[in-house]
Amino acid sequence: MRLLLQTSVKEWVALRSSVNSNVVPVIDCHLCNKFIREVPLLLNIPQSTVSTIITNWKQLGTTAM
Repeated sequence: MRLLLQTSVKEWVALRSSVNSNVVPVIDCHLCNKFIREVPLLLNIPQSTVSTIITNWKQLGTTAM
């Protein structure tokens, strides 16, 4: 099972208030099954930023950049 599924909803809600303003919408879009190429277009941020945020969140279970 991926680390992505190990983050509980309560933990994610707690993290929302303490992270970079770009991180929350990126993870929310990812959790809503948006394609990785759609997210930067929707949020008007670079593709590399989106990729870094999602990769860190999946592999490390964190959103620290």
